[in-house]
Amino acid sequence: MNRHIISFFIESIKKGLPVILPLFLLYIVSACDNVNSIHQKYFDEGEDIYTGVVDSLKAYAGYEKVRFTWEVNSDPRIVSTVIYWNQRADSVVIDVNRTQSGRIPITHDLTNMEEGNYIFEFITRDDEGHFSLSKELTVLIYGDSYVQTLRNRNVSSITKQTDGSRLIQWDAIASNAIQYVTVIYKIGDAEQSIRVENGETQTILKGLNTGDEIRIFTTYLPDGALETLDSPVREYIIP
Repeated sequence: MNRHIISFFIESIKKGLPVILPLFLLYIVSACDNVNSIHQKYFDEGEDIYTGVVDSLKAYAGYEKVRFTWEVNSDPRIVSTVIYWNQRADSVVIDVNRTQSGRIPITHDLTNMEEGNYIFEFITRDDEGHFSLSKELTVLIYGDSYVQTLRNRNVSSITKQTDGSRLIQWDAIASNAIQYVTVIYKIGDAEQSIRVENGETQTILKGLNTGDEIRIFTTYLPDGALETLDSPVREYIIP
């Protein structure tokens, strides 16, 4: 209640103004009715009921795809998990098949995704329309633009040896995400390939002649990625 109005009523009563008292009582009754109506609103709406929030949520990004893993708690009411993205313009519903009590691990892949950064929201639902608070996860999904930024392990030199073989001298790897290098070449019509591990600094190729072509690409595994990604192929002509 407004204390200035209360003070006004009290002062009026002290001055002996009889008409003020009924108005004061009417104001009190009206104020109490307003308070009761506010309380009644919450009684009518009832208490909010939420299902359990997803737990242990993780994401593993790949080339135009992402894999999610999470756990649904032991709340027996939960029948599905909903994943939203693109500000809830896109979504997918994953049913929860509860064959046992306790926590349930779930895995789901989203494929054919465009490259870019996404904010994914996860909620659980029951059969009566109740749902959980959301849990968010930001994920970078890889694509052509990202692959084009992957650099090949650098070739320091290619030289001819006295026995006619070619020696590739490698620079040290420039990223801990590099897993290995693949060298592809042909002997006649038969395609050959050699896997070069990170600790190797030299590779010997036999059966090649001046003017032959070799192709090299480097395989990466970004931190937390779902799968390896290959750099663009780089071609070299045997000197």
